[in-house]
Amino acid sequence: MSDEDRAKEQLSQESRERRGPLGKMDRQTPTTDGFIVEPAAEAEEPWLPIETKLVTYSVIGGIAALIVLAIVVHIFILGSL
Repeated sequence: MSDEDRAKEQLSQESRERRGPLGKMDRQTPTTDGFIVEPAAEAEEPWLPIETKLVTYSVIGGIAALIVLAIVVHIFILGSL
């Protein structure tokens, strides 16, 4: 039996051990590479008001920097205003 076959068998056995009544899995899902992946719904967090402000100010700052850079390029590289 190859190492890959042993690993698959071990993963299959661990999966069977984690099954609850009626074969239902607990909230963890094993993957083929052996890592346990938590459901994505538990990882979600609510969007905070400060995050809205940070994103808004970052976008405004990026647009302002782009406009300033365009003006600087136009004046110093292209030589006209």
